[in-house]
Amino acid sequence: MRRYNVVHIVEDLKIGGIERIVATLSQYSNKDKFNIHVICLTKFGATGEELAKIGVSIEALGMGYHLTLPVLCKLFKKLKQKNTDIVHCHGYPGATVGRIAAILARIPIIIYHTHNTFEDYTKRMVVTEKLLNIFTDRILYCSNAALNSARQRYAVDSKKADVIYNGVNKLRINEMFDFVEVKREFNIPANTKVVGCIASLVLRKGQRYLIDAAKILRDSLPADKMPKIMLVGDGSSRGDLERQVERLNLRADVIFTGARMDVARLLEAMDVVVLSSNIREGLGICLIEAMAKGKPVIGTNVGGIPEVIKDGINGLIIPSEDSSKMAESIKIIIEDGALARKMGEAGRKIFEEKFTHEHMMGQIERIYDDLIKNKIGKKGRKEKISVALIVKNEEEHIRQCLESLYWADEIVVLDGFSTDRTLEIVRQYTDKIYQKKFEGFPREREYLLTKTANDWVFMVDADMVIQPPLIKEIEEEFSKSLQRYSACTFRFLNIYLGKEIRHCGWYDPNNPRLFDKRKGKYDTKMKYIDSFIPDGRVKVMRNDILHYGFKSINEHFARVNRYSELNAEDLNTKGIRINNFNIAYYFILKPILVFLYKYVYKKGFLDGIVGLILCLMAAITYRVSYFKLWELQKKKVL
Repeated sequence: MRRYNVVHIVEDLKIGGIERIVATLSQYSNKDKFNIHVICLTKFGATGEELAKIGVSIEALGMGYHLTLPVLCKLFKKLKQKNTDIVHCHGYPGATVGRIAAILARIPIIIYHTHNTFEDYTKRMVVTEKLLNIFTDRILYCSNAALNSARQRYAVDSKKADVIYNGVNKLRINEMFDFVEVKREFNIPANTKVVGCIASLVLRKGQRYLIDAAKILRDSLPADKMPKIMLVGDGSSRGDLERQVERLNLRADVIFTGARMDVARLLEAMDVVVLSSNIREGLGICLIEAMAKGKPVIGTNVGGIPEVIKDGINGLIIPSEDSSKMAESIKIIIEDGALARKMGEAGRKIFEEKFTHEHMMGQIERIYDDLIKNKIGKKGRKEKISVALIVKNEEEHIRQCLESLYWADEIVVLDGFSTDRTLEIVRQYTDKIYQKKFEGFPREREYLLTKTANDWVFMVDADMVIQPPLIKEIEEEFSKSLQRYSACTFRFLNIYLGKEIRHCGWYDPNNPRLFDKRKGKYDTKMKYIDSFIPDGRVKVMRNDILHYGFKSINEHFARVNRYSELNAEDLNTKGIRINNFNIAYYFILKPILVFLYKYVYKKGFLDGIVGLILCLMAAITYRVSYFKLWELQKKKVL
């Protein structure tokens, strides 16, 4: 089955709510349907490093504080190289840069996943959102509050909007830890209550109001009833918060843990979890994690928090920036054990119903499937297409090639008795596999044509990738009538020694690969020259076929040795004879002319040093072919 390539783009993967959602999506997507890759615009961060350790495909582009053209170009190339089907962007920086690159790369499906509300967006940010949303296929909002906030700032296309609640991996969060050991780590007595707040230490998270609430509790509770306030996270406000603690003489009551990756372990020691956001809040993933642990929760009436907390059922909703009400709510829960247990149980039930990672993944993958069906799937082709491949020991490239052929009506493969894993991989995509002794490329291709069920055939090599823009163009053309054409020809975007080659004659649309087999043929007298000879008009397609050529000079020389022998036989079939009168022309002058043609006339010099090497290798190929032609004719005389 074809697997679609999904690239998640995010600013970084430090520690936070967005980061945990991206980590969940990258780890738990259906691997039978989707290949997942993560790109961080700046650097990994702790979450990114952890994902890399467990084998998630992830890389960082090293972008600074501002978008630069080199970073945009780098991201553009990454999306093209990965044959990306879906770009899934997260957060404003990731969605801005990611969507621009995806639009330029003509990625079929673009998704923007918002993880917050929009109250503090500037006019420039709102204008950017409006423009990029035009090119976005689906916008996922983490809460109804986030969707309503977007509607207040700019017009929202309801057809593109979906509310998908953040989900937490219950297997990970259900892991049990010794709460006494956790408390011991922070010098907290085993019978002392702990009030936790898990959030970045930034102004909009409102921890300063929780610290003020701690002061109220300190003044109103006996010393042995005073809970510890545990602030989990780090950020730009930490210094101000620490000074506030010092000023209020709460150093013994407030604990700063710093950024932590073991949130599930710390939650074990908490009796109630508070989210004190005062400016904006998308949903509050720390509340969901607390509910998964069976903990009662307290949150402000900001953003999506009231969609998580049912007031009086699994926790308490309080006014924003109201430290007195926060202190009162904390006191109610820590002093009433039965109420705390009841709220914790209700929270666990709500979590199971609405906020598991299975719920989130199921909704997102249904959106993927819907968009794939409508934007990538077949759209009423008038002609069915068979894809034909000749393979031998192609395990390095074959999977990438086959995955790019999901849209074809059938795939037929002729194997030259591979000795590696080629056939094992091919069988995952088709059962139409044939084997025979090699008799030259034209004969192999003609043989394949007899095995294809459809009149239109796309002759592909194992080191080629059919990219989404070309797939879309083929689907569009085949939704019309192509009766007036006998074949379609393409430019090959060759990757040679790691560089794209756009000159040297390698970028010319001169080889029909998609054709009506009833309207042409191969010249089976040849062994190397294997162009389909169309009988009628040829359509030149706009988009390229990506072709992974030689990765090293050694590989190229090995191919020269193999193909020059076949080429020599073709030259002999054509009636070219080497004798004393023309030997200088074929051995010396003809290779020089080939080099000049490719390097000067075909502008190979524009491809730099790699272009020079390629043109020289072309000249060498011709020279070796004529050497072998001379040798072949000499043997026949003897």
